[in-house]
Amino acid sequence: MKPESASLVGVLRPIDLYVCLFLVSDPAYIGYEALASRLEISVGSAHNSLKRLKQSGIVGQDWDVNTSALFELVVHGSRYVYYVKPGATTRGVPTADSAPPLMSKISAGDSPHVWPDAEGTIRGAAIEPLHASAPRVALRHNRFYQLLALTDAIRIGGARVRGLAEVEIRRMLD
Repeated sequence: MKPESASLVGVLRPIDLYVCLFLVSDPAYIGYEALASRLEISVGSAHNSLKRLKQSGIVGQDWDVNTSALFELVVHGSRYVYYVKPGATTRGVPTADSAPPLMSKISAGDSPHVWPDAEGTIRGAAIEPLHASAPRVALRHNRFYQLLALTDAIRIGGARVRGLAEVEIRRMLD
């Protein structure tokens, strides 16, 4: 007989962090359909993501984000759970230390980091975004863009870049 133990309910996925960063950047309750539309995801994906976020305790029943828990996830977990390595040079939308707010604080060097996107403005090392729609959606929502870029700085940056990103994330979440 199996001993009774807590079952693994679910694991947070990259789309969950993507959704949560949007919720904290625009905290007004908008409903599943509007959330899905704004993030260019399906309604089912929005619903499932919110379910996992609520189960994890990062989002409450009223869609309020526990910013302390989100900060912990982004700063201390995203680098390991949602890790990414820069890829080939491509056209795209600037991210990480190549995007605001870090681009004014640090030089991105010879090869900026970008989310691949045919309509992007610069060429640089490809960084896989948390969701395929991130490059398009982020450009319509500045605060969301900054949070996504800072999260990427944590995911790929060295100690100095991560430290600067942590300060900016804390400022934006407070």
